[in-house]
Amino acid sequence: MILIKQQKGLILSISRPLNAEACLQLEPALKHISPSLQGGIYSPGDETADCHQFCLALLDKLNASSDFSLLTPV
Repeated sequence: MILIKQQKGLILSISRPLNAEACLQLEPALKHISPSLQGGIYSPGDETADCHQFCLALLDKLNASSDFSLLTPV
């Protein structure tokens, strides 16, 4: 079954969590946000997007919605 998935390109790379220091070693460009960096997820096969930029854009969209409230107890 795995061979079939590999042949069809369905096997995704394995992701792993990183602490802040490991993130900075892997990607020095994160230095400007190092004081607030908590960690990250490293996916060796994923090179298609800027996750930080995506999250900021998502937050902007959510904040523009009347149905979303950040840091609100439920």
